[in-house]
Amino acid sequence: MPVHKFRDVQAMKTPRWYDAGSRELMAAMASLWDIALRTSNRHYPPGVHKHRTIEEMQQTQAGWTANESRP
Repeated sequence: MPVHKFRDVQAMKTPRWYDAGSRELMAAMASLWDIALRTSNRHYPPGVHKHRTIEEMQQTQAGWTANESRP
């Protein structure tokens, strides 16, 4: 997304709206989704994981970070 510079505080208060279905809106949404994908820090697989001991849980969690593969 581009960086916008303002010379006046009043210009900052002007909202930037896109028309529904416009290419600019779709590009802004795709950019936001891309940023969210790159910055999300998920360290565990989905689901419920039960362990008998804390050591077993820590070993499983260590395996998650070792096997983590992000694009």
